Amino acid sequence: MDRCLSIEFDIQTESLDDMNMRTLSVLALILVIYSFPLYSYATLQEAMIDEPFTSVMPQHHVIGLLADPLRAADDIIQLCYEAFGSEYSLQWYEQYVDPSARFLISNTYDPLLASVLPAQIVVANTQRRGNQTLVTLYFEQEEISLHLTYQNSLIVLASLY
Repeated sequence: MDRCLSIEFDIQTESLDDMNMRTLSVLALILVIYSFPLYSYATLQEAMIDEPFTSVMPQHHVIGLLADPLRAADDIIQLCYEAFGSEYSLQWYEQYVDPSARFLISNTYDPLLASVLPAQIVVANTQRRGNQTLVTLYFEQEEISLHLTYQNSLIVLASLY
């Protein structure tokens, strides 16, 4: 007793024009859905201010993920650009280094800081640990990186990397 099972498929082919039209319709619908929040603003400028573009900064080959100097999420980043872009002097220590760390940082890094400041630096993203903020700087011309620990907007610890 041989039993045979037979299944028939009814396949209808769409024309290429119908498929292209359907694809274009879906893409247009997606575009409208994703741009819908912008329609609630009177001008494009208002939309850009209220919903700013956010991006991921690139990775630096030595210090890792860079901090955005224009949209610093942490005041320490702006402070780093200010401190290491200014002239090296006794006033520099008084303004940017914690009194308890001045002797150690001065004895350890005085020749380095005197030779590089003011400098062009690249700043990595900050890391918070309790009331301290860790940040890594890269001095481009000297190809030196420096780890800093800030507390109350003052440098309390520094180490070369």
